[in-house]
Amino acid sequence: MTETLSERDREVLEHLEQAQSSGCTLREYAEAAGIDVKALYHRGAQLRRKGVLASKVPSAPTTDGDFITVRMAETAAQVTRPTGTVCRILHAGGHVIECTEWPAASWISALLAGTTDAAA
Repeated sequence: MTETLSERDREVLEHLEQAQSSGCTLREYAEAAGIDVKALYHRGAQLRRKGVLASKVPSAPTTDGDFITVRMAETAAQVTRPTGTVCRILHAGGHVIECTEWPAASWISALLAGTTDAAA
């Protein structure tokens, strides 16, 4: 695919790859190489639109059914135990359930499935 790129696009692509492999930020790399960082950002965006570079924004997850598997990690806010609502569930039956901590996935699944004993 790089065969169809202009010489300038190939140069920018090489700079972007070098910046990434160096482990420094694009701004730091540009300063060290004496390159205008705005031009790198601009050309990088053009290369993303052309499909040469991967998009910075991940694509939306696909679903196989009614649920999407997610993984939650503790954040500083969760460790200090928030005092307000962290989860609000709007049930199809018209119920609004607010939780001050994240409920177990099995509880949410049972609630949404209409199991009569979701409180357990």
